[in-house]
Amino acid sequence: MNTFLNENISCIIQDSKKNIWIGGSNGITYISGKDTVFITTENGLISNKVSAITEDFNGNILIGTKDKGIVRFLKGSIDSDNRFKFEVIPSLSNSNFITSITKDKNKNIWISTTDNGIYLLKDNNEIEHITQNNGLTTNNLSVVFEDKSGNIWIGASGGGLIKYANKAFSYYDKIEGLNSHKIFGITIDNNKNIWTVSVEDGIYKYDGKRLSHYTTSNGLPSNSIRDVVKDNDGNLWFSTKKGLVKYNGINFKTFTTKDGLPINYTKALLIDKQGLLWIGTYGGGLCKYENNKFTTYTSKNGLSHDYIHSLFEDSKGNIWIGTGNGVNKLKNKKITNYSKSSGFCNSYIGSITEDKYGKIWFGTDRCIVTYDGIEFKPITINDGLTSGVIYFLHTDKRGNIWSGTNKGLDKITLNSYGQINNIKTIILNKVLKVRNVIAEQFTKMKKVIYG
Repeated sequence: MNTFLNENISCIIQDSKKNIWIGGSNGITYISGKDTVFITTENGLISNKVSAITEDFNGNILIGTKDKGIVRFLKGSIDSDNRFKFEVIPSLSNSNFITSITKDKNKNIWISTTDNGIYLLKDNNEIEHITQNNGLTTNNLSVVFEDKSGNIWIGASGGGLIKYANKAFSYYDKIEGLNSHKIFGITIDNNKNIWTVSVEDGIYKYDGKRLSHYTTSNGLPSNSIRDVVKDNDGNLWFSTKKGLVKYNGINFKTFTTKDGLPINYTKALLIDKQGLLWIGTYGGGLCKYENNKFTTYTSKNGLSHDYIHSLFEDSKGNIWIGTGNGVNKLKNKKITNYSKSSGFCNSYIGSITEDKYGKIWFGTDRCIVTYDGIEFKPITINDGLTSGVIYFLHTDKRGNIWSGTNKGLDKITLNSYGQINNIKTIILNKVLKVRNVIAEQFTKMKKVIYG
């Protein structure tokens, strides 16, 4: 097991060689295969306060810090003593706090800061500095991303939303509330509308001509969105505490108990392989939305519990339902209740995934449980887990299982027989709510996926 450097994680990337770089308040944890190296000022890093990491187009790693600008790690620059060699970029060393590093389609790199605007690192190594003096509304910026059309969108702290296209800036900072806080979530729907979401402040949409702000005063049942999925027709579905919301590209429609929902508190959402929408409610069981009609499954239909926390569709088309009282499987309209099966160390099922061998993994408050189609087997701290309190399970492209807990991250590797080969644990110095870290990383991932 490896002691992780950071109690506050700011960025996680996987480079082109599949190495993992994790930056935070005390430096970088670098994971290459089975080896882990800590990178700090003691072995070459310019500062231990790392805020952003990305890989450039030549395979070099750019590292932004909170107090000493940005440095470049040249690929292969590691000596036998695990000392890393960094190259300082002089023009960027004066920009203290780096908030994000983003690559565009033209092989430019956009670097946003809290105090010096944006630096544009071009493919020919020329650096252009963009500030309030030449176009920005503020020098304090929080995020940059590129959409499918190659437009650059910039979230400004106190300066709203900024678009850079055709070598010109457009500004969207006049709506009350938009310029009052940082913008974090930026996504694009099938009609190329730009959606920005701020915490507890509803939804912003830019349609190419104007910026619209949607809150409860505009018809949303709640400004707090619980989950969101996009269906096969391009509709957006939002779950809230006060109903299910559908956006069809024209308007929002809220579904409540009057429309067939068993309860208004909707939580987990899933679009299955057939394009059907499944809604996990908080106290009203599971709903399927098909042909404009809700079909509800509750404890009266065989569910072990009516409080749904997680939904997952496996490779065979089975719907797995995680509840506050065990797990259920829905297949061909028949529910199989596994709440009384041996092997579970806790009845709360908060996360579900499937490994590359078809085995289903469940995260509980006490352990991980795996199911091979025959029996359920627990994986506990005695087997090497950091903690039994599982917030998140994810299967990566290599077939590794990542488990986020209340005390750190576990990477679980499997052998060719689908059995656990190794659990590599990253222990935090203090308790860290990993689910908040992962939620932040998914927000950044969405910008890439939808961009």
